[in-house]
Order: sequence, then C-alpha cells, then structure tokens
Amino acid sequence: MRKPNAIYFRFSSFIADTSGMTLAAVGAHMLLCAYMLQRWQPEQDPFPFLPDDEKLLAKLCNRTKTWHRVREEVLPKFNKQDGKLTSPWVNDEVRHLTEHWKKDGAKKEKSAKQLTPVPKTEWGKIKFEKDPKGQTVYYLQGRRMVGDEAFRKMCKRRGAFVYDRSSSLYVQTPDRMSEKTVLVNEAPDGSFTVNYVQGGQNVL
Repeated sequence: MRKPNAIYFRFSSFIADTSGMTLAAVGAHMLLCAYMLQRWQPEQDPFPFLPDDEKLLAKLCNRTKTWHRVREEVLPKFNKQDGKLTSPWVNDEVRHLTEHWKKDGAKKEKSAKQLTPVPKTEWGKIKFEKDPKGQTVYYLQGRRMVGDEAFRKMCKRRGAFVYDRSSSLYVQTPDRMSEKTVLVNEAPDGSFTVNYVQGGQNVL
C-alpha cells in the first residue's frame, strides 16, 4: 500500500471521536494523529502508530509544559499495545482510504485493458452523429470519439488502432464534415500518434 500525503477524513467520524473534548484537547489529538500518519510506513505496518512515550507526545503537540492539562482527554482516544499508540479513528479512515484505492485501481485497470482493433472491413460502416451538439466528433478506423480529450485517451489505449499510412480521419463539427488522410503510428508503449499525411503535423 502506498503512503498517502493527504487524507480526506469524514467529518461525522471526526466529530463523533472528539465529542465532549475541549478545544485544546481536540488540537492536541489532531496533531498526534497527523504525526502518526506522517511517520507511517505502510510497507512495514498495516496501520499508523506513535511510540507510547508521553514526553514525545507532549513535544509533538507543543505541550511540553502543559501536557498534564490535556492528557486525561487525549490518551483515552488511543489504544495502547506493545509500546505503541494507535488511533481507532485513524485506522478507520485508513481502511476507508484503502477501499477507495482498491476500487479506483480496479476502475483504472478495467479502462486500461487492451482493445481489439476494428477490422478494416468495418471501418466504412461507422454511423455518423446526426447532431454533434457543439462538440467535435472524430471517426478513425471504425471508432467514434466525441471531443478532443476522448480522442487523446483513445490514442493511449493499446489495440485501439492499427498502423496504417493512409487512414481516413473524419472530423465532424456542428456545421460541416471533413475528411483527411492520416498516418497512424504505434509507439513502443502501445499508444498511437495520428498525423496528417499532408504537412505531417499531429491531429491534436
């Protein structure tokens, strides 16, 4: 698991965890949780922790002389085991973040799967948009891409196109349809570049 440089905690969880605490204790609690996350090494420990050392805790929350004023409120918010302090609230947020990363990773993996090129016999059978609705629509090798960003993303997909020195690129705007001959070239990483045959410049 990668180490986060930020964590977007749920307000409801934080409010419930700090309910009844004074403002000073909430601040100390928040600082200790922040240091806990900053020092965390996910490859070594599944959850963040701090050493069970009150001198260190007082120093981390800037209360070396006034730690005694907040300790009774702050320490019960942490679990002690084997010389370590862990936060149930932080652990819950880490679990939530991990689940989010797994779902996000699954989506990216799904979107990154290799495509199968459209057979050349099907290139001329694509249906054109009746109304582009203000967007530019690209048609290339049997694929339809609505907007520049969709075209760029498709060019990054393995198997989206095939190498061809004279493919027809149709560009549809709200007022006209144009056809250009393009060179479709495949890069070593599986992505594609599309250049006009006349002039050689990139389409996007």
